[in-house]
Amino acid sequence: MASAAAALSASRLLTNAKVCSRIRELQETLSAATIALEISGRNARVAALQKRWDRLCAGFGLVLDKRGAEMADLPGGASGLLVRSYKGKEADRLVTRIDPGVVSLVAELRGHERQAAEELGQWKTRVEERKPLDASQAAITLAC
Repeated sequence: MASAAAALSASRLLTNAKVCSRIRELQETLSAATIALEISGRNARVAALQKRWDRLCAGFGLVLDKRGAEMADLPGGASGLLVRSYKGKEADRLVTRIDPGVVSLVAELRGHERQAAEELGQWKTRVEERKPLDASQAAITLAC
């Protein structure tokens, strides 16, 4: 009973031009505030990504430069990507390999770049469209 009366009262209010105008005004304000919040959130995320990327990139450059100078005597050592380790029963055999820490840091940098591009709408995922195979007798004859 009460809900029917409330619905009747609400429908009467919606016929009032001032009430309708105020409702539209409130909806526009809410819509603008929602958009502003979304944009500021995205901008904040992109700014944080940029700051982390800058720090990671600077540190990565320092590591590569320092390690490259220390290992310049080895083939590929000047790149800074290699790490020395020793193997054998008495750890007397030098082994050089690509440092997995460097590989993971590169992956982290790429992840930051991709996330920033996605946030800014610059990342496009391409799906290769498969074309149907022409299996007509003429195509088979030409292929042979």
